[in-house]
Amino acid sequence: NAIATWIREQSSGPTSRLTQASRLTATGLWGQALNLFAPAAVAAVPFETSDVALNAAGRGAAVWVRATGSAPADQMVQGAIFNGATWSTAVNLMPASAANSRSPRVDVDGDGNAVAAWVQAVDGLTVVRAARYQVGAAWSAPVTISVSDENVLEGVTLGVDDTGNAVAVWTATAGGVPTLRAAQFDEVTGTWSGAVSVGAAGRSPS
Repeated sequence: NAIATWIREQSSGPTSRLTQASRLTATGLWGQALNLFAPAAVAAVPFETSDVALNAAGRGAAVWVRATGSAPADQMVQGAIFNGATWSTAVNLMPASAANSRSPRVDVDGDGNAVAAWVQAVDGLTVVRAARYQVGAAWSAPVTISVSDENVLEGVTLGVDDTGNAVAVWTATAGGVPTLRAAQFDEVTGTWSGAVSVGAAGRSPS
């Protein structure tokens, strides 16, 4: 089985985009497209893709960026959980809208727990934030997993294993030099490691 998500234009202009999903089952047929979130007419969704993950048991999660208004800082990361049969109501993964919200990523473990990561502006810096969903509970409050005084240059990539451990990777500027950074999430402790450099210094990774 598979799930696809996408951003759809409902009409001309940027004020009528919505996030949709469809499921392919073993019958070989795609199900009807479902709306995961339909923005209000005054809200423009930024040009950011959605992301989706599905485990072997058929549980999954999707994340995307929506707009909460027309200003550059009116951007919000949202997520929805697929329990194997139906989608949950979309929820905000951030406590408040922020500028430069982009590159939403999500992955799920063997039990259907999910980890999401994204890039956003915090206190004048562009950082990587992450949140975790546990089956039967809610998404955790987001935490910053990038170095506190570094600007993130591009997006973030994310992987989760079957037991719930995760790795996130991104590029940042350390002392004005582009650097490849990574952090690990420990499922047992529920915490992220400090970000470390994983690339050769001064080699401008992308």
